[in-house]
Amino acid sequence: MKVCGHKFEKICKYSDCYRKKSINNYMLINTKIKEKNYKNGVYFFKLNDKYLYVGESHTDRLSERIKQHFCQGDTGGLRQKLNGNIEEMDMLEKSVLYCYFHKGLNMKDIKYLESKLIGTKKPLFNFHDI
Repeated sequence: MKVCGHKFEKICKYSDCYRKKSINNYMLINTKIKEKNYKNGVYFFKLNDKYLYVGESHTDRLSERIKQHFCQGDTGGLRQKLNGNIEEMDMLEKSVLYCYFHKGLNMKDIKYLESKLIGTKKPLFNFHDI
């Protein structure tokens, strides 16, 4: 999928990793991100044509950063930010995760692309009241 001139790769459905009553399954995230040796980049959660959240990691911990969005108790993740809102949680659980990786990306490039995506796509949860 091409967004803002960059090719984003579909990683997985949120529901493929998130488990309400058992341990989350991060195998898909680990396989797609770690096997390709992607360490940083920009990612987003999307439901149909609606962008839900755009994020980035420039610290060589991309898979760890993405995993935070699956944990209710993690203050850096979406589940915490949504604070139990059933309708919004349902949207997130139906979403699909996409990532953009490029081995030559530096922090400035990553921050620019994240800002560009947030500015043009207006993701619902980036502007969510905390």
